[in-house]
Amino acid sequence: MKSEKSIGKLLRRLCVTLGSGLWVGLCGWPLSLEAQGDVEPVTDYYATYNFLSDIDSNVLSICWTPSVTGSVVGYHICSGRADYSNDPCLSLDTVEGRDTGRADFLISDDGVRRYYGIYAFDSAGNASARTPRFSPVQLRAEIPECGDTVRLSWTPYEGMPGGVQGYALFMTDSCMGYSEVIEIYNTGADGPCAYTVDMSEYPDFHCPWFFVTATGNGTSGYPLLSTSRARGVKMRTADTAAFFAIDTLVADSLHSAVHLLLRTDIAFHGGRYTLWRSVDGLPWNPIAELTPTESVVEYIDANLRSFSGSTLCYQLSVVDACGRNPRYTRASCVALPEPPTPDFYCPNTIVAGDSGVNGVFLPVVVGPMGDIYELNVYDQRGRLIYHTEDPEAGWHPDDSIHQGAYAYSLRVRFIDNLIHTYTGTVTVIK
Repeated sequence: MKSEKSIGKLLRRLCVTLGSGLWVGLCGWPLSLEAQGDVEPVTDYYATYNFLSDIDSNVLSICWTPSVTGSVVGYHICSGRADYSNDPCLSLDTVEGRDTGRADFLISDDGVRRYYGIYAFDSAGNASARTPRFSPVQLRAEIPECGDTVRLSWTPYEGMPGGVQGYALFMTDSCMGYSEVIEIYNTGADGPCAYTVDMSEYPDFHCPWFFVTATGNGTSGYPLLSTSRARGVKMRTADTAAFFAIDTLVADSLHSAVHLLLRTDIAFHGGRYTLWRSVDGLPWNPIAELTPTESVVEYIDANLRSFSGSTLCYQLSVVDACGRNPRYTRASCVALPEPPTPDFYCPNTIVAGDSGVNGVFLPVVVGPMGDIYELNVYDQRGRLIYHTEDPEAGWHPDDSIHQGAYAYSLRVRFIDNLIHTYTGTVTVIK
């Protein structure tokens, strides 16, 4: 590829020495489609991307079979965005030498489709007819979020002499240094110009690149081969948590619950955390799905009375927003001994009208109580004569209470959620 400085010198020299017939084309204005003089045009022209040394290169090569006219001294390449029978085909480069058949250009990857044309010119300033427009294949790649597929599509090659015979899709891998190139799809000239690749079928390809070739017969009878720009894709994976851990876990005083302190990455969005529990080495079971909004999360695993005397182990796992790529903390374990058994003491005889301790019926419960305490006393006919929900209050029968046996019931809930009901009789004497 010529430098800007050398091309400028060449253009100035040609514009001065070759006369007005070539001035327009070489200095940036479109030449006529009609030939000037008796100069034969080039044949078997095509555009192909060249990435043999660098697959990420944007070098476009314009290739052609030179004109058969012996007086030809060079070729001029122009470029336009549309049908340049109506729109300008602007000057791109001039190449010296009759036998020259290639020019390389560094093309910006802006997604705009461009068309190319070629003139041959002789030393007398005569130009051949411009070739019909031609444009290489443009390959596009789409990677769905959370998917294992790559959807590829391409625009058909336009203007290949003799027509396109078919397309072939190839894949290589930059992680392997492009050492292996495989054909994964081919189709005829009518397409379809699209293909979906299931990357799970290629587990060894970690950095896939794709390119398409268009093949034609050529007017001279030999195959033409145009290659699209190579497209490297990075499979989309959702964010993952930078850190997560079970910080502490402690069994409560009654050994009926385990308190866990979890640390999570609040900058991680879209995924979910799962807390797992294993009892005495049995299989892990999920016990909670968490979507933390704070970095420190407290979780209470309650109602564990049935696991008394066991060893409980916990793990915290996290998956990405696609529900994949699970990661786990190490197991954290705690022993859950048998909780203390609540004890109960109740007087069986009290003195009516006594203002001392012998005159009050107050059951004694040993063990931390919860939010239920109900004491009921019934007379000999089964009628309720006393009720309280205050564990500090007791039944103080006065002189109006007849001597004899009275039934009672006491319902208590302890903080481990176990409810005990005690029943019996108390004798009132005077």
